[in-house]
Amino acid sequence: MIILEGPDGTGKSTLAAALSSRFNIGHIQIGGNPGPLDQVLQYCEECLLRVTDPVIQDRVTPISEYVYSQIFPRPYLVKPVQQFLREYYIQSIIELNPIIVYCRVEDLTKVTHTPSDSIIDVPSYLKAVTLNLSNLRQAYDKLFWKRAFESPRFLTYDCLTTDMEIVYEHVSKNLQ
Repeated sequence: MIILEGPDGTGKSTLAAALSSRFNIGHIQIGGNPGPLDQVLQYCEECLLRVTDPVIQDRVTPISEYVYSQIFPRPYLVKPVQQFLREYYIQSIIELNPIIVYCRVEDLTKVTHTPSDSIIDVPSYLKAVTLNLSNLRQAYDKLFWKRAFESPRFLTYDCLTTDMEIVYEHVSKNLQ
């Protein structure tokens, strides 16, 4: 599995489409906040089962919900549930060693949002994300900091400054 993670507007969907076309691999996008806790946990289980599949996943629920719930409180994601997401699902996914591309934009003033069909992509939500991009990036940085140094299958990608060929080479090398 190839996992693309990062805040909204950092090029994940564009990169997923390019990688899918280049490597002839399907891609899936879970989309926004999955809803109640039982649905979040169901999505987490599905993500865990798909880690070994040859698929590009534009976000995985355990990672994105863990990060986003730190900035946008989810009533059902209290601290013990957040910790469970990190210690069980995220750790389990990482142990299966997928290729992870962290889409991180250095110049946050250039981030643009392309609303999807998701019911969560309403103007008020997109405005809140824009106002909190720095906090979201900081939460992702904190989560991925150690991983960036530990795994050769991890890559940080800035869609504004990084040549996509670097991503293609990284994925090609790690798919084998």
